[in-house]
Amino acid sequence: MINGLEAEMQKCDRVPTWTSIDWRKVERKVTNLKRRIFKATERGDLKQVANLQKLASKSFAVKVLAIKRATQINDGKKTPGVDGKIIDDHAGRVKIANEEFDLNSYNPPPVVRAYIPKKPKKLKKSLRRRLKLSNEPMRPLGIPTIKDRIIQGIAKTALGPEYEAKFEANSFGFRPGRCAHDAIEETFNALRNGVAGGNEWILDADISKAFDTINHEFILNQLGNFPAKDLISRWLKAGFVEIGKIHETTIGTPQGGVISPLLANIALDGLQKHLGKGYRYVRYADDFVIMAKTKQAIEEIKPKVEQWLLKRGLKLNDEKTKIIHREKGFNFLGFHIRMYKDGKLIIKPQKEKIKGLLGKIRTWLDENKQVKTEAVIEKLNPILRGWAYYYRFVCSKETFSNIQYKVHWILWKWAKRRHPNKSKFWILNKYYEKSGKGSSMTFKGIYRIDKIPIIRYIRVKGKNSPDDPKLLEYWGNRGNRLGKVQFAKDSTRYLLARNQNWKCYLCGNWLMNGEEVDINHIIPVNEGGSDHISNKIIYHESCHYQWHSNRKKNKLRAA
Repeated sequence: MINGLEAEMQKCDRVPTWTSIDWRKVERKVTNLKRRIFKATERGDLKQVANLQKLASKSFAVKVLAIKRATQINDGKKTPGVDGKIIDDHAGRVKIANEEFDLNSYNPPPVVRAYIPKKPKKLKKSLRRRLKLSNEPMRPLGIPTIKDRIIQGIAKTALGPEYEAKFEANSFGFRPGRCAHDAIEETFNALRNGVAGGNEWILDADISKAFDTINHEFILNQLGNFPAKDLISRWLKAGFVEIGKIHETTIGTPQGGVISPLLANIALDGLQKHLGKGYRYVRYADDFVIMAKTKQAIEEIKPKVEQWLLKRGLKLNDEKTKIIHREKGFNFLGFHIRMYKDGKLIIKPQKEKIKGLLGKIRTWLDENKQVKTEAVIEKLNPILRGWAYYYRFVCSKETFSNIQYKVHWILWKWAKRRHPNKSKFWILNKYYEKSGKGSSMTFKGIYRIDKIPIIRYIRVKGKNSPDDPKLLEYWGNRGNRLGKVQFAKDSTRYLLARNQNWKCYLCGNWLMNGEEVDINHIIPVNEGGSDHISNKIIYHESCHYQWHSNRKKNKLRAA
């Protein structure tokens, strides 16, 4: 085994062109490697885990997949780090793919400090001016260089599966196969009346500056024998650049780093075990709630939680951390959760999120008073669809109808402002059409958020992870089930995804992995191809250029 491992690590793969990479093969190699690490961790074979992690850090498949994610998929792909560079073409990707990385000697540069808006405090504008407060409080981000993100991605691939085998069941944030809906479903099960639930009191916890204050030594101690442990130490202490000046970092992990969410999860893992019996606990990244049947139990556990966090360099925000009864209700991950007097636990979209959606639409229309109607539809429909798809797993029907009504009048004001000298009947005829029975009118082409059906979300079971090789059938069935609710039933996207077994046509990965998807013709229409569904495929947006670059080969494959 050792000889085979050493031979694999010494291979020097080279890629002539980016489009020549077989992404199905790459995904398969990386997935198999992650599953081997997971399995070795479950067995307790620490030597094998370390050997496989070394293999992952030198694997060409892991490297090119990290490059693809950093330069083609992730949202920050066009944001440079301290070196001012981005990689936005295949030549640049090939160049860095053929560059040899030595994780043991790599010295990370400091990150660039940038700021993004936080949720603004509810203060009147006049009071804000008097107190000289900015309209929006800002959250600090640390932006690594593109190369740094790629190397962090490699380290994350090596480290992640080990901790997927260790993480507690009720941790849901920034983990493969898990999302906020799993956390909400678990919270619902803990609070509703029944044998498994019935918890009435909640500690709605807020950690003060979690990413900024995590203790470095605690994280490094948790990493055990991880081969790239020294590299992670160098990342944590790399510092940041703000207004041209370099600042040291002695605590915290930068928000914006590829590996930062994994390190935060490692630091915050284990609270469920510390709580003991009688408590239910749900965590999404650094947001968590603890539930119990009595107020006394919650009051008793709060000091123990504070002590547990203190060992990690963290503390609760006293102003935002609250003890709440379920009948009063509380907000969690964009949802409002409340038990009503009739004994029903209802989860709805949070009011602030509704206001944020409508405010976003109003702001865009105010800033684009004279754009064409097609541009309005193209901009607003994805916003409405994405919002509705996120909230369709809870009691949102009334909310959707309310949003549809308000969007109707927002668009009516926009149309009137666009044509101040035209009559109401002229505007109605130009922009509106009859909707169903009766005399109700809707803006032509606008997405009907009120027509979205409400669907029950199925929470991921226990500690199940996609990295577990024993659960291939479970994750295959779950991928199919989630795929069926991703697109409108019997739509072109739905039918194509179903025909492809809910997987990307090119890379073979699940279509619903968070990436945008595109539809394309196998034989272009201008070359005599049909517009029928049999001449179409669906794939990830990042696979788009791959298809066009290898069009002749792909035509033969599709045939």
